[in-house]
Amino acid sequence: MRTGIIRRAWGGEVRLWKVFWLYFVLALEGAIVVVGYLIGLFGLPYLALWAVIAPLAVWAAVSVWRCAFNAGWRGWGYLARIFVVVQMLFVGIHIISGEHPHGRYSEWHGPKQPSVPVP
Repeated sequence: MRTGIIRRAWGGEVRLWKVFWLYFVLALEGAIVVVGYLIGLFGLPYLALWAVIAPLAVWAAVSVWRCAFNAGWRGWGYLARIFVVVQMLFVGIHIISGEHPHGRYSEWHGPKQPSVPVP
C-alpha cells in the first residue's frame, strides 16, 4: 500500500530536490506570504502567522533533514541540512523580534495610527 507524500517525506523516503524545492522553499514561503497577507487583511494578531506556519515549517524542516541524502551527491544533503538550520534560526529570531520574515510587520500592514504631516 502506498502512503501519502506527507508521511513519506516525514519518513525520509522522498527525493531531496522535491522536498527541498517544492515543500521547504515554495510551499513554505508561499504560505508565509499568503497567511501574512490574510492576517493583515483581517487584522489578526501577528502571532497568528506563526500558529499557522509553525506546523508546516516543522514538517518541511524535518522532511528535508530526513531526506537529505536522497540525492545523487552527498554534498547536497549536507548543504540542505545547513540551510535548514540557518532558516530555523532566522525563524526563531523573527518570532522573538516580532518581525515578519519578509520585512517588518509595520511595512506589510502600515502604521497603527494614521501619520499626520508635521508643519
